Parts: sequence; structure tokens; C-alpha cells
Amino acid sequence: MCALGKGLAPHRQAQPRRGGARQKDHRPLPADGATAAGRQPSDIVATAAVRDAENGKDFVRELERAHGIKITVVTGEREAELAAEACSPSVHEPFGISADLGGGSMELATVERTKIGHRTSCRLGLAAPQRRLRGRRRKKWNR
Repeated sequence: MCALGKGLAPHRQAQPRRGGARQKDHRPLPADGATAAGRQPSDIVATAAVRDAENGKDFVRELERAHGIKITVVTGEREAELAAEACSPSVHEPFGISADLGGGSMELATVERTKIGHRTSCRLGLAAPQRRLRGRRRKKWNR
């Protein structure tokens, strides 16, 4: 998990940072290590933060070039499906709705045992409200 959406709002630009470090300072991403160790590389997906960023395509191209990897930017519906697939094995005969609340979006999918039905993505995430709350707290404390 990279938390790429952390710096997205209010400028709608994906930030070339992860964990507070500049992108050029990063160690190789996990896929590089997996390939070097002779294991199957992981799938690397980008979700709402990159999907919604004005510079998302450029950001992905730069990461792919810098690390020699392939990144797939998934749709909101695919993100909902992946989240449902991830949580379904942990529940015996799941039946209901899976919800994945992230920093920039919330994905919902209906799940009926082994079948994933309707999927949707909403622009409702934790990152923007957290930023607004932090700003209010600072103002309140500085009075």
C-alpha cells in the first residue's frame, strides 16, 4: 500500500512521494524483488488516487519507467470486484455487500456466495475529510 492519494487534494495531482520520501529515493518496488528472487511478480494496481488525479497517466508512466514495472489503473467497478474477492474467502458462504473505504473512494459490491454481482465506486473516501478536520483543529487550537 502506497497511499498515493495522500497528497491528491486540493490540487488533484498525484504526488511523487511515498512515506514522505521523494520517488527517486525509493528502494525497488516489491515486484522487482520478487522477479530477482525467481518468484512470480505481483500485480501492481493503481486505484482512485491515480485514477482521479489530473496527472495520473504521467505519474504511472514515470513509475513504470523508473522501476521497470507494469501498473494497471483499475476502474472503480474493478476495484470493487477486487475488494470483494479479497474479503470473500474469510467468510463462510458470504451473502451481502462488501465495502472498501479508502482514501479517495468507497467501493461497494454485492456478494452471494461465490458470485460477485453489482459493483460501484463512490467518490467518498477518508483522505479529504481528514484534511478538512486537521485544518479545523489547527484553527481552533491557534485561537
